[in-house]
Amino acid sequence: MNKEELNKLCTEVLDAYPTKVNDYKLGKTTLIGLFVGEVMLRSRGVADPKETICTLKNLLNCPMV
Repeated sequence: MNKEELNKLCTEVLDAYPTKVNDYKLGKTTLIGLFVGEVMLRSRGVADPKETICTLKNLLNCPMV
């Protein structure tokens, strides 16, 4: 899975959980596990977990999300 595909999946997951994204930004950082799990489900286990975490954290720190 390339970075573009992973980025797309991560964005889809974050868009699907706006309340959880807000909770994460308010300090519930353990929610990263939920987001990683959803990406893994959508990728059928193809996504690299470490890359997924990095991509999610980058997206979550972006003010546009």
